[in-house]
Amino acid sequence: MRHTIVYRWYEECNLGELGMSQRSLLLQFYLVTASFFETERSKERLAWAKTAMLVETIMSYFGREEVSREQRRASVQEFKNSSNTGYATNGRYKRGRGFVETLLRTLNQLALDTLVAHSKDIHNHLHHAVSRNPQVSW
Repeated sequence: MRHTIVYRWYEECNLGELGMSQRSLLLQFYLVTASFFETERSKERLAWAKTAMLVETIMSYFGREEVSREQRRASVQEFKNSSNTGYATNGRYKRGRGFVETLLRTLNQLALDTLVAHSKDIHNHLHHAVSRNPQVSW
């Protein structure tokens, strides 16, 4: 079942430590699957579910009182530096379990899935949307 794939991703990315609860994970997953129920859209459904969970994780992580303004700025800088060098070096940026690494891995996977399924490279669009989004109070 697809929710086991999402749960495995949740565990591998350590989203619980970044502020995403298992309850929110399942809620986001089932909200997305209720909107996209056609069998042939399973990969799209999985991508939307991961995106929704990633957005919630970002909001939760940066909403924590213990995450200072300096830590937010450092995360933004790390994201910008890593996303530029990571893509240019075929995705071989520092592998880790932190917030920025999780964000980069997920964005890269979503871009790759889109490239394979639709022959469209959206990598730069995804990274630009995340780094330039005025709604995210980094």
